[in-house]
Amino acid sequence: MKDSEAIDLNIRQFKLMNGEEIVGLVHGKDETKIAIERPCRVHQNVLGGFQLLPWFSFSSQRMFTIEKRHIIYHVEIDNDVKGAYIKASTLATEPVKPSEIKTDEDMLAEYEEYLEDVIEDRSRSKKVVH
Repeated sequence: MKDSEAIDLNIRQFKLMNGEEIVGLVHGKDETKIAIERPCRVHQNVLGGFQLLPWFSFSSQRMFTIEKRHIIYHVEIDNDVKGAYIKASTLATEPVKPSEIKTDEDMLAEYEEYLEDVIEDRSRSKKVVH
């Protein structure tokens, strides 16, 4: 998809009554609801950045409707963010497999192992200068 094609897409960010923020491609709307394709939730990561994650990670469903009464506000996202949304939403075409689900403890243990490896590699590569 060319950048100019992405600019023409009606990709919007929604702030919902329950506090969630999602981004999705708007397909249509009527008096009571909005149809969106491949919604991603906006997730703030520990480093202060943002990630776009599938709204329903365990489903291959692509089309959703949101009742307008559950929407606080919605805006079209900036053109430079549209590319990030398209990439995130098209990579997430398959639901998460049960074997890929990790607990916080599992992820923390993996990260600790990673840090231990990094520290070990750095201590081996340090050169002593006299």
